[in-house]
Amino acid sequence: MSGKHRPIRRAIDRDLAKNMRPWSVYLPLFTLGFAWFLATRGSILGLLAGGVVAIAAIAWFVYTLARAWHVARVLIVRSGEQYYDRVGKYALPPEYADTESADAARRRRRGERLRGQRRP
Repeated sequence: MSGKHRPIRRAIDRDLAKNMRPWSVYLPLFTLGFAWFLATRGSILGLLAGGVVAIAAIAWFVYTLARAWHVARVLIVRSGEQYYDRVGKYALPPEYADTESADAARRRRRGERLRGQRRP
């Protein structure tokens, strides 16, 4: 991944995960409407500009759908691991009650690494 791509990816992921009506899904639809407006002006230049804008809008929409699929998978896994930490492990035999999910272990290790207290 190039460095220029990361801020866009991060903004789309944040938008998809936090907003109830994410702008990154609706933006290509408005852009397609603008492309239709350009293409129906009757000139060759308008038709060409509308085609270019439509291709860009479709590419953005496909990219946003791929990111939405990724964000949904992450959120589903994270919610399952949080359920395991809160409820699921206590329904198992007693020796599993002091275990933690992979996400909780990753957060703990990351916190230790950031504080410089890495344990073997």
